[in-house]
Amino acid sequence: MRKSRFASHPALARGGLAALTAISAGIIAASAYGSEWAIRQNQTLQKTEAHLIQNIDNEKKDRNSFIQDAETLVSSVTEEQVADPDVLISLKKILGEEKQDTPVHPTDVKEATAGFYRNYCELKSSIQDNRTILKDMEDCNERLSDIIKKVEVSKHAKDLENSRNALTDEVDSAKETLTSSEGKVADNATRGTLQETITKAEEVLSREDVDDISVYNNAKKNIEEAKTSVEASIAKQQEIEASAARRASAARYASEEAAKNTAGNGGQAKKSGDGTWYVDYSNAYYTGSAAADGSVTQWADGYYIAHSWSSGGQAIASRPGTVVVNGRTYRYVSSMVVPEGTTWDSVSGFVHANGGIGFQTCVDGGYLITHYEPV
Repeated sequence: MRKSRFASHPALARGGLAALTAISAGIIAASAYGSEWAIRQNQTLQKTEAHLIQNIDNEKKDRNSFIQDAETLVSSVTEEQVADPDVLISLKKILGEEKQDTPVHPTDVKEATAGFYRNYCELKSSIQDNRTILKDMEDCNERLSDIIKKVEVSKHAKDLENSRNALTDEVDSAKETLTSSEGKVADNATRGTLQETITKAEEVLSREDVDDISVYNNAKKNIEEAKTSVEASIAKQQEIEASAARRASAARYASEEAAKNTAGNGGQAKKSGDGTWYVDYSNAYYTGSAAADGSVTQWADGYYIAHSWSSGGQAIASRPGTVVVNGRTYRYVSSMVVPEGTTWDSVSGFVHANGGIGFQTCVDGGYLITHYEPV
């Protein structure tokens, strides 16, 4: 058999072996480097996958929160409460669509057991899927967030409009009160305060930069308080005038009665030289008021009443030291003033204490009740 000429040369034989060894070492090194690179790639893809899954979970939480906010708005806000009803209609539509659309769960690829290539490909595919899922969820959440903000802005605009209109109406009402109260208040300073609040409210209404509902509401509250003060001052002036009229009427009646000088006429109080009051009366049990003619009436056993403008009422108010009723003498003990609406049960004990009697007439603040006991 013929030998190879390369094999017969020792140097060539050794060189070929060395080259072959080097090539084998290179292949082994390349294979080791390739495996290390593949591991690093796998680790990078797994980190990307985990990051995507975390982001999707966060978007899911945001989605649930947006849906709760949207449901609250839909259940609590009507179309009349927003400036633009269309945004509320859109919110209801989008909410319905989102509640029907169940979120896709992200793909979670674990360490593959079927070799690097399958694991690598599955990770790449899963990452692509999850990027799509994340993008879809971000878009849905942005859609929900945007329509919720629009409804809130529209509701605020309507609330602002309503508050402004309410303040305008209150200003108009206050102006009417200011006009009608002229010369009819006990304290004219209350009208001055009302005018000041009207002026300040009109300044608020003239502004175009008001975006806080409380600005309108506070101005309205100030006008309401000032109006209440004016109305209370009107009522006080009316009471002052009524009281003055009653006093004038009583004085006039007393003067007329004194001129008549007729005992017992119309309930005239008859007094002796020592100031003792001899009471003439008629019975009118539990009537709604004292006798219209000014006479003294027995309203309950031992309890006598008369109008303040009558001579009998004036005699009661003067608290004479002694009175004579049905021939029996009583001495003055004490008195008290009770408000209108006081019941008989609450004063009867005071009236009849120690076998006594009582008298009643009108005074400022209610009724004067005097108490007399037998001598």
